[in-house]
Amino acid sequence: FEPFPYDKLVLYKSRKIDIFNLKTSFIENTIYARNTAYNLFALNPYKKLIYQSDTDIFLIENNTLYKIAHSDIKIDTSFTFNSGKDILYRIKNGMNRILTTSSMKITKLGYYDNVVGSPYLHKLYFVDHGILSVYDMKNGKKKQLDIKCSRITLSPAGNRLYVISKDQIRLISTYTNKVVKRIPISNVKNIIFAKDGYQSILLKKDSLYVIDPITDFIKLKDSYTRYNRIIPLNAKFGYIGVKGHTLLIKTENYSKKI
Repeated sequence: FEPFPYDKLVLYKSRKIDIFNLKTSFIENTIYARNTAYNLFALNPYKKLIYQSDTDIFLIENNTLYKIAHSDIKIDTSFTFNSGKDILYRIKNGMNRILTTSSMKITKLGYYDNVVGSPYLHKLYFVDHGILSVYDMKNGKKKQLDIKCSRITLSPAGNRLYVISKDQIRLISTYTNKVVKRIPISNVKNIIFAKDGYQSILLKKDSLYVIDPITDFIKLKDSYTRYNRIIPLNAKFGYIGVKGHTLLIKTENYSKKI
């Protein structure tokens, strides 16, 4: 589901999209999509919906369905950015394209595996041959930031970019594109965030680190190999570890299996 806008929810399953009114507690409209929706976005506050199928991007406005982009190759993923004005979508061969919803203009960004953006940013960050790079929608230009890295992850609020290199994590302000802090942890494979964006967890091959978002100090360290899935806790320094039918809730001073 997606909030849309403020007083409604969009509920979708396969080819059926329902608009649920939170004030009346009734479904006020149902739209049957042409293809299965894999990603669906509410463009607040424009009262528009975007959904991605296998090979198409659709726009829903005033209860009418429009196809606004097509790819002969399957679309791998998509997300909105720049206050809902633009959509980044990547097809299976690795090409990333930018779709501007107002003009339906499509811009080719390039062949990159690791591209990140935020609904609040007019920029896209990506790794280009091991170098951190940025694309700015305001001027339509790419720029290398002269930082070597293997992977990047954006905070949920979009204000900090986590740049992973072999020996450390660099935190970059997305407002200035400057390094504001360094976390001296090496060989990090991925970074995941709690839903509220309050805390992050750094994942290595065999261990994990729970990080304080204010100080960026390590609050908790644990083994990672015993879990199939890690879920960060909101507003708590801890996580839920999932393995088979067992859940482990763990914080700084509490641990319990369920």
